[in-house]
Amino acid sequence: MIIQRYDLSAMIETRWGGWIALIALSLALLVAGCASPPISPNVTLTVGEVLLDDAFNRPFEWDNRQQGGVRVGVEGDTYRIVADVSSYVRGYHVARHDDVVIDVGVTQLSPDSVNAYGVVCRGSSDPASANGYYFLISGDGAFSIRRGRQGDLQPIVHWSRSNVINRGGFNRLRVVCVADYLALWVNGQLVAQARDDVYRAGRVGFTATARDGDLIDVVFANLTISAGSITPR
Repeated sequence: MIIQRYDLSAMIETRWGGWIALIALSLALLVAGCASPPISPNVTLTVGEVLLDDAFNRPFEWDNRQQGGVRVGVEGDTYRIVADVSSYVRGYHVARHDDVVIDVGVTQLSPDSVNAYGVVCRGSSDPASANGYYFLISGDGAFSIRRGRQGDLQPIVHWSRSNVINRGGFNRLRVVCVADYLALWVNGQLVAQARDDVYRAGRVGFTATARDGDLIDVVFANLTISAGSITPR
């Protein structure tokens, strides 16, 4: 089982600090059908060929495991993570990618709002490693981008609230890992972007965690992974 132990209470405390602090984030509308939407004053993103269009009908290409109260794997036409531990539980696709744009829908089925879940890009092939980039939202309407490294998740974009996130329901995520550019869209709006060059390639997957004593149950559906590139403006 791909599990990494973390202290969710510390994450929650950090999130409150992020809400109080004023974090400058660039927000822009993602125009449907536009191949090269502007995403920052200096960068244009181009979405290229589709590398994977997955309705989760090939379960052998994904991590599928169960251990105690943790269940990770393909169920029907979704990828589901159920966990009752304050750990980041992860499940990956077999393929490795470098510069990609990831589109996926996620629905929270469990009622508790203190949690975190989302997409991992450039994840490690070692199931015991937390390495990779984590693009997270929470059931109470917050978001973050984090770097997994040496058994810890380090904030690149600290936890902050956004009213574009549907709390405890369905959200459509777009994750960008292109060169050193990282970005997270939620429901068609850019909520976070950053630069980081620690990881350049790895596996795409999903992650979720809950507070001790709570349950997290989320399903991911309609995954598309496309090639991506950025150009200066």
